[in-house]
Amino acid sequence: MSRNSRCYSKLRFCIRTFQLGLWLVASTASLSYANTTSLSQDEAFVAAWQDLQVLADDKMQGRAVGSAGSKLAQDYILAKYAVLGLEPVNGSYRQSFIHDFSLGKPLTGANLVGMRRGCVNPEHIIVITAHYDHLPISGRQIFNGADDNASGVAGLLYLAKKSAEKCPAYSQLFVATDAEERGLFGAKAFWSKWPQQQNVVLNINLDMISRGEKSSKLYLAGRRTFPQLSELAEQVNTAGYSVKLVLAHDQRTPLARARTTLEQIDWPNASDHAIFRRAGIPYCYYGVDTHPQYHTVDDDWQRIEPAFFQQALAIIATGWQFADSQPLAVYQQLRKEPSD
Repeated sequence: MSRNSRCYSKLRFCIRTFQLGLWLVASTASLSYANTTSLSQDEAFVAAWQDLQVLADDKMQGRAVGSAGSKLAQDYILAKYAVLGLEPVNGSYRQSFIHDFSLGKPLTGANLVGMRRGCVNPEHIIVITAHYDHLPISGRQIFNGADDNASGVAGLLYLAKKSAEKCPAYSQLFVATDAEERGLFGAKAFWSKWPQQQNVVLNINLDMISRGEKSSKLYLAGRRTFPQLSELAEQVNTAGYSVKLVLAHDQRTPLARARTTLEQIDWPNASDHAIFRRAGIPYCYYGVDTHPQYHTVDDDWQRIEPAFFQQALAIIATGWQFADSQPLAVYQQLRKEPSD
């Protein structure tokens, strides 16, 4: 074993030890975990359900950019990256950037980046994104952001675990972004610094994927950039899921159809996929509709139905496998010139 291998093994051991310590610190949350014995015991889902609850715990303080809670969330996600065997990029999982406000002092944000090498087209990359930041504490009120977006990060870690089961065709870059709530600043920083932009073939963005409510729908945007998603939707919706995959959210919600200002959403620019769309890269944006707890102190994990979340993750994994199975020529044809 080389010196570097010894150091890496020691690092993995230390990270596992830290992770155990974090679980002990979060013992209140772990004792209150919802019972999943009635669900199919998919190990990856059980881990994702726990990840969601840890990231949405009060101890994370809403995970606002630059906060102590954000640092705690970063450490938890990075521990998971190491245990899942993701490769650091340029020697580190953490990629810091300065988030400069027009008012107030600049804050340092951090994107968390890990790689899984592909076996067929390893030089070409599918970028999987989910923002881990949420909102700052207001007085004594904590905005835990369970659906927005602890759920998406849990989904990202779920796909990272799935990617270890069989070597994917394309290299997979897992990017947990910071400062999304402030204006997609983490995704902007990642893209501006990424040296292999020409090798990125697709973005899969996960943002609010756990609250299907009564309609039990998971939305998928991106068909205008990736027409093959119609085939995916047909495949999913004939597979016996109780959750329906709906191709939608490819344009701004028309004012006449929006019942409230909350529903007047510019979906193509609503989350981190916007940065890739503007760069001419096809994207898949998975998410649910807005709900009354969106951006409130009541966006807690207890409001999430585990059975919906489990099926949503299974559908997203199917979509990820579908995307990974596409020939390189398809993505080369779909690539467009950058736009504003």
